[in-house]
Amino acid sequence: MAAGQPKFVSALGETNSAEGWRENKAGGGVLIDVATGETVVRDLCMPHSPRWHDGMLWFLDSGRGQLCVLQAGDTKPTVVCTLPGYARGLCFVGMHALVGLSLIRETNTFGGMPIGEGNTQLHCAVAVVDLRTGQMTGILKFTSAFEEIYDVQFLPGAQRCMLLRPDDPHSPHAISAPDFGYWMTPRDAAD
Repeated sequence: MAAGQPKFVSALGETNSAEGWRENKAGGGVLIDVATGETVVRDLCMPHSPRWHDGMLWFLDSGRGQLCVLQAGDTKPTVVCTLPGYARGLCFVGMHALVGLSLIRETNTFGGMPIGEGNTQLHCAVAVVDLRTGQMTGILKFTSAFEEIYDVQFLPGAQRCMLLRPDDPHSPHAISAPDFGYWMTPRDAAD
């Protein structure tokens, strides 16, 4: 989105056949300018999360675990940082990017991805990248129960965010503590 309007979209491939993207999933991904229909970046590995930020197009080359940027006037993107996971979900907080990272869940879709062929241990995590240096300056790892992250958002001023909003009618039935989380079930619904 840019100025409240759709600006860029990602696609796994340029094809007119059902699941045709799978034939070249390791390098057939593209980014498309919505207004012109022009393909602005090719040769991506399952691109995700295009974002217009600070006058530049930022995106994830997911299958390579890379945060990339395309600056105005450039025809080739720059790799800002390579991260230890399949990258999906991108937001910005000041001079930092938050990037969602996932494990490779199965080989049918994700097999043959460059990120899975290296010696790097992959993580399900949220990485913090300093946009000035391109360095990963922090990582929040999920070591159990989670394998995938689809998107990330920064919620300023929120503490101990839960999956439910405070005004959701189901939230009084949720109990959480640092070591556990439970849903209470009314007695008449338990059967």
